[in-house]
Amino acid sequence: MASNESTGQRLGVFHDTGAPEGSADYTTLVIVHGYVWHGGVFTRLLPLAKEYNTRVILLNRRGYPGSAPYTDEELASFPELPPGDVIQEKVDEAGKKLDVWMRERTYEILHFLEDLVKADSIPQTQPGKNVGGIVVVGWSFAALMALSIVSYGPTFPANNDVDLGKYLRRVVMHDPGLGVLGYIAKEGTYQPALDVSLSEEQRAAAFDAWIGGYYAHGSTLDSLASMPLAEPPSTISTLSPEEKVAMTHPFPDVTVLDLKVTELGVRTGLTATLRERALYDKNKLPGRQDGGSANKLEEAGDGPDTWREVELRLVWCEKSVMQVPYGMMLLGLELEEARKTGAWIRDVRIVRVKEGNHFVHWDHPALAMRAFLRDELEF
Repeated sequence: MASNESTGQRLGVFHDTGAPEGSADYTTLVIVHGYVWHGGVFTRLLPLAKEYNTRVILLNRRGYPGSAPYTDEELASFPELPPGDVIQEKVDEAGKKLDVWMRERTYEILHFLEDLVKADSIPQTQPGKNVGGIVVVGWSFAALMALSIVSYGPTFPANNDVDLGKYLRRVVMHDPGLGVLGYIAKEGTYQPALDVSLSEEQRAAAFDAWIGGYYAHGSTLDSLASMPLAEPPSTISTLSPEEKVAMTHPFPDVTVLDLKVTELGVRTGLTATLRERALYDKNKLPGRQDGGSANKLEEAGDGPDTWREVELRLVWCEKSVMQVPYGMMLLGLELEEARKTGAWIRDVRIVRVKEGNHFVHWDHPALAMRAFLRDELEF
């Protein structure tokens, strides 16, 4: 696709606060939602925009309110890999198709950002200062999109008018789970969304209690809690029917597609490859620790040097569902081993929110804004 053929208009803007009045160095904070929950789940952040010198844009992904539905042609291009199919040739082919699919979805976001820069002349990021530029946040499933931005960014077609690397200050993976990081869940890990023994209605209720709960985790992989605390209650249980309707889009087709992306990303090894592309010099990668397939997928290009300077931030909430701390512990171990090799590693910052759960942006919006925008690594 030529660089002047923008696909950014396929995405929907749920809300845009506009630039803070009188500010010449504000940050443009673009937030992308996960499964089922759309941009409405971040509305408690909006009143904080001025205090944090930000323009907040809540962006809805394809198939969600205000965005374009997937076309029949796009859906037909999505790879199929039946459960239990381990023939390497089929796994590799599915991985290549998923690579193309993810690149296209990522380019939609990058085109949106490029269009934003062209239309609004937003402030560039200021090296060495925590001001200006664009900070993109991908929450939950969309943390995979955040990872993809850093991974595919250097291959994004150059535009003579806009060098996105000069505007993109930080990409935030907000509360990513195991699969979004490309790791395999430990045996016996329960995920209500995948429980075929439940009816669709039961599955939705079980998922809400599971994903919205508060958990008391230990500090080791073996001491993570699988059941939520009775108090505080699940965030979702505290929502009024009107609030929940205003922030969800429970259309099974698009949710199932998102689940397939996560599953296939792990099975084909693509998500692990995206993680490696994003974190390390492609010529000095550490050994794989995820058990995924080592497909020979297209390498990211060298790209402009500005992309190498983009910070990747992982914000995780200590009281989130088990898959979040489990994934962060595995990533921490991987980074520790990688640093011993002397390989180039991207500027990766891991921020822990002690009192937050998966919906920290709803229950504690100020904590979420600090995690996205400030320099603190723990609070």
